[in-house]
Amino acid sequence: MARKGYYFDLAFFSKFCKDLKIMFPRWNSGTVFLFACLLCLVLLEQFVVYYVGLLASEFYQVFGNKDWNGFKRHLIYSVTLIVSIAFIVSTKKFVSSEFYVTSRHLITKRLHSSYFADINYYKLNILDNNIDNVDQRITQDVSKMCNSFSLIIADLLVSPFTIVYYTYTTWTSTGFIGPICVFAFFVISSVINKFLMSPVVQLVFSQERLEGDFRFQHVQFRSSCESAAFLRCGQAELKKANEKLLQLVHVQHRLVFSQFPLNFSVYMAAYFGSILSYVILAIPVFSGVYDHLSPADLSALISENAFVTIYLISCFTRLIDMAPEVTDIAGTAHRIGQLLEQADSLSDSEELCDTKTSVSSIGFSHSGATVYMLDNVSVSPPTNSANGQVLFEGLNLKLEIGVNILISGDSGCGKSSLLRALDGLWPVTEGSIDCSLSRSSSEIFFLPQKSYLTNGSLRQQITFPDYEELSSTTFYLQEKFNE
Repeated sequence: MARKGYYFDLAFFSKFCKDLKIMFPRWNSGTVFLFACLLCLVLLEQFVVYYVGLLASEFYQVFGNKDWNGFKRHLIYSVTLIVSIAFIVSTKKFVSSEFYVTSRHLITKRLHSSYFADINYYKLNILDNNIDNVDQRITQDVSKMCNSFSLIIADLLVSPFTIVYYTYTTWTSTGFIGPICVFAFFVISSVINKFLMSPVVQLVFSQERLEGDFRFQHVQFRSSCESAAFLRCGQAELKKANEKLLQLVHVQHRLVFSQFPLNFSVYMAAYFGSILSYVILAIPVFSGVYDHLSPADLSALISENAFVTIYLISCFTRLIDMAPEVTDIAGTAHRIGQLLEQADSLSDSEELCDTKTSVSSIGFSHSGATVYMLDNVSVSPPTNSANGQVLFEGLNLKLEIGVNILISGDSGCGKSSLLRALDGLWPVTEGSIDCSLSRSSSEIFFLPQKSYLTNGSLRQQITFPDYEELSSTTFYLQEKFNE
């Protein structure tokens, strides 16, 4: 079956809109406030940048007229503007970082709520072959997407307003030729970048998947290194690790080659834009429009008009420069959206198995009471059920309180699979399982073959899976200890 492609398309926007709803849950949420502050700071930045850009033209005029007092006044004015723009940009960076942290917190918590619901984590990691490296999607992909989004979103939204304003100012200084040249330059660059971005998005998606596979290979080996040492399997694991590395490096090479034409297009647009303004200004200069001005006034006017034209081009080139961040957002948004959709579908669906569960007041003091009743049960591995593999079929069994049962058999005959079916981890392909008690640990306790040791204190290990959240004081002390 062909692998589904992931591109910068409507599917991306559909998934990303779901992420935005999580980032901005309410109109009075913290992320909305941070985003509003970020938007205001970007607008203020554009306002101050305009006057900073005109500083050079004023210096040209002061030097041309040899005005010492005017130079001192303009120098104080220039320092004030520079301090202001430095403060605005640093504050914008601060708010952008806070927005990134807050939005990452919201999306990760939302994924956690679906991932840890019931046994969704088991279904996604073991039974579902469509979702790879769930841990990487939750930890790294969310971080990358939120960071890239926080860096470009405010400038992206403000760009239309700055483009309209500087288009007008360019029109008044150079005539209609100036804006037309700039717009044609942007349209051509955007069309080229659109075609160059699609394969990059697909490869970013594949790279993130293989990064997770490679990391998981090392994590798995580290967690079982003692068993590996007994088996002396270092060379076998070396070959497997190198295979994962080779697959990852192969995709990364393809990504590097795909990014080369995109980067070339981006930098070509950026550097060509720096001379395009002078090409546009050459039209009124050499046509005699400014022949009546003195050299000092002409230098000041050219400097002012050059800034306006350059800044209009800069508005477009900044949009073009966002292409790498947009590809990162598109690739990671596909992965996050895919995980979110699958986790939500599991939460909204019926129980994975067809087990009929009815909770009653039967207690363990009623010796001989039936807990499980299996009627003509057949079980197949969920991942191989389509291939017709059956572990056991037609099983009739009754489990009663106070009655010990020993189930024996060869390896792979279905002993553990029976327990998985009893606990609802695997579905039954035929028959039914009736349970008279709830599956809470206080009434029925399943002991896994491999011991599960969670992170935490000894007390938390003993009382697990009951968990008491850390108090604010304990959380603070733990943070200080980790520092």
